[in-house]
Amino acid sequence: MCAAVNEDQTHLVEYLQRIGFPLPADGSLPGPTLKTLWQVHRLHALNIAFENLTFVHHKLKESERPIDLAHLHKRVVHGGRGGMCQEMNPLLFANLQRLGFHCYQGMASVVLQGSFKPAAKPFEGLVTSTNLGDTINCMGTHQIIFACVDGAWHLCDVGFGGLGIAEPIHLQAYDEAAATNGTGDSSEGAQQQEAPEPWGVLPGAAAAAAAGCPGESHQCGSRFRLRRGVIGSAQLLPADQAASHPEALSHVGWYLQCLVKGQWVDVYYFTRTLVTQPVISACAEASFRGHPLFNNHMVVTKPLEDGRATLMDWLLKVRRNGVVVEARELKSEEERDGVLADVFGINLAH
Repeated sequence: MCAAVNEDQTHLVEYLQRIGFPLPADGSLPGPTLKTLWQVHRLHALNIAFENLTFVHHKLKESERPIDLAHLHKRVVHGGRGGMCQEMNPLLFANLQRLGFHCYQGMASVVLQGSFKPAAKPFEGLVTSTNLGDTINCMGTHQIIFACVDGAWHLCDVGFGGLGIAEPIHLQAYDEAAATNGTGDSSEGAQQQEAPEPWGVLPGAAAAAAAGCPGESHQCGSRFRLRRGVIGSAQLLPADQAASHPEALSHVGWYLQCLVKGQWVDVYYFTRTLVTQPVISACAEASFRGHPLFNNHMVVTKPLEDGRATLMDWLLKVRRNGVVVEARELKSEEERDGVLADVFGINLAH
């Protein structure tokens, strides 16, 4: 038992060093506070790229590409690689647990498809599996995390890629904002609000509140918000109307939305259902095995302090504050390997 505890602590310290977390000289570890959650989530997103290099280069089945925690630690923490959702989020989840956070894993159903167009069948991906002895239908193919700090739950996700969040989002923030601001939309006449005290709220939400956009999260040059909604419905359902739809109560959840070219775009839908690792693995395998993008194209992306860098096959694009500041076709494997190392911090030796 002592050996396992020591190994867990060693792996935690190595993970924190990998993401650039500022550890004190005395070797003490941070406590499970809101500030720690924000720092770990943000640093992971900024320093470990979303990438499918192993998957697309070697065409591996999930069973042939180990994604257990030991292999993830070796490849991502020691090896300087990144990963997809079923690699990135389990690694974050394990280390949040090691830090003492109360958290659990869930699944989301991706609504987005192609160039910001709604998927034709956005809620595909029902996978029958065994969860704690019960046969269930699990909706979704994208893994997410829920973490609790001081009784408040937050959405955590470092594994979505292109329109993914870089910081946690407070799950109750939408309901509170909607109660004071109707739909939660910002309007031209919205009253400016002072930024809350440090760590009274997450910085992304504080920045949004200071800009007169309550209920949003402004982070890394992007704007996000959560919307209450019902599975299978394009009509967003305000929380105060949920009780009048008893047939949908078991499917009332949230849509993560991102502001793209002036329009709020649904990214994915989720509920607060706990999902166990066997179900997550089954969903992830069903998703990636038949996914045309991840099967046939190299996809590498990482948020920047004020934007995002993305490499799709040979095309590199860098956006800052919503504006493309660089777009170029790479001419050789040597140039591409250099970009992977210099822009995305990926070590191709592993």
